[in-house]
Amino acid sequence: MQAVCATGNVEGLIESHLVLVEGDRFRLPGLVREYAAARLAERPAEQRRVLLERHARYYAGLARSRADEPDPAGLEIESANLRAALEHAAAARDGSLLVNLVLSRLGQWLHTGRRRQADRWVRAAKKLATSDYERAQLLLTVGNRALARADLSRAEPALAEAHQAASRFGEGELTARTLAARSVAARAGGRHQQALDLIEKALQEARDAGAWAMVVRLGNERGELLDETGHPDAAHSLFESFRAWSQVEQATSNLAVALVNLAVVAAGQNDPERASQLLAEAAAAATSGPSVPLRADVLAGTGLVQLRLGCPDAAGTALRAALPLMYASGRLISLPDAVSLLGAVALAEGDRRSAVRLLATGRAWRQQRGLAVVGRLTREVLAATLLELERAGPGEHDALDDEQGAAVPFAALDVLGSPAAWGAGRPFVPYSGQSVQILDSRAGPPVLGNRITLPEQHGLAADSSP
Repeated sequence: MQAVCATGNVEGLIESHLVLVEGDRFRLPGLVREYAAARLAERPAEQRRVLLERHARYYAGLARSRADEPDPAGLEIESANLRAALEHAAAARDGSLLVNLVLSRLGQWLHTGRRRQADRWVRAAKKLATSDYERAQLLLTVGNRALARADLSRAEPALAEAHQAASRFGEGELTARTLAARSVAARAGGRHQQALDLIEKALQEARDAGAWAMVVRLGNERGELLDETGHPDAAHSLFESFRAWSQVEQATSNLAVALVNLAVVAAGQNDPERASQLLAEAAAAATSGPSVPLRADVLAGTGLVQLRLGCPDAAGTALRAALPLMYASGRLISLPDAVSLLGAVALAEGDRRSAVRLLATGRAWRQQRGLAVVGRLTREVLAATLLELERAGPGEHDALDDEQGAAVPFAALDVLGSPAAWGAGRPFVPYSGQSVQILDSRAGPPVLGNRITLPEQHGLAADSSP
């Protein structure tokens, strides 16, 4: 209130009951609000403009400070103020302020399904952006958000446009970020050579800009693509470099990524002892920080590696824990492969009906969104699973295949089967003597629209209302 009104007499207003305190927020009583609005309308235009400007900038800062939270739904209570800030920025044709506000709100709009609102304000911000730098930042965020939600049809044009704007602006690190994002999108679409070419260009831009930390991180992405295309030895060297750098920099999130990648390589080389040790280290690194998407990735990687090593029970529990975290953090692009891997788990556990259903659902989701299976080891595991199904001959439940898979709405976790098919309530002992209850068997599989809560053991807590 002081930031907007520039008054030092807030306490007096509260004591006079002209301003009410509700938690950490101020509120005007109805009659006071009407009176204040009438008085504001009587003020000179310049005074009104200054007040609206202060209001908009305050709420832009508030939204920006919470934009990267896993669940920024707490901002919904400020929706009227944020809407007023957006409308002021647009009316004042303040491109920088509008871009800042849109960047801060975009994740929540998409997370709550308000796509039209997001599109409307992105178009307005693009039109009013005052520089190619602002346009590149805006479009890069739009593209990355769409990519996370498995919407390649929106992501790729936005990222291509972001790259063009960054190239015109001439800032090497920003250009490298747009190229790297385009590489991720190309890989998700199964265009591995294009993805590798784009990451090579991103690396060159980062080197030319002297962005050495980015060079190391992009080297890890290049390693993933080399492994994807059948060069695990070259990939291993890049993963080890990324691990060493992460340890020196004490970058635990990056360290967890490097360790999972190394575990995948070790599993592919049939080295279960090394793979298990690397997964233990990755879990410790991932749970030392607050990142929900990172925990989801580590759990998914654990599931993949355990499947490859012939441990379907451990694989299934890790994957079942990963799925709601992927959903809660908006990483829908990872869901199809995770669901397919759960199908492989079901087959290994002798549940052919669930296997067919889950495999068909994952495949249908990829087809709907133009996605490919990501990761050489994932492809190998799924190919072996399908071959095993074929060898077993036709089963009574195989009619569930493509038709039933296509009938499952994208990311609808609640229709993937019964609690038994999910293995709900099974204890999982990943790397310690403690048994962790991943899901309550009475609750069944996660249902969209309900709150999804995981236990806090091993740092797996996540509570989100999508």
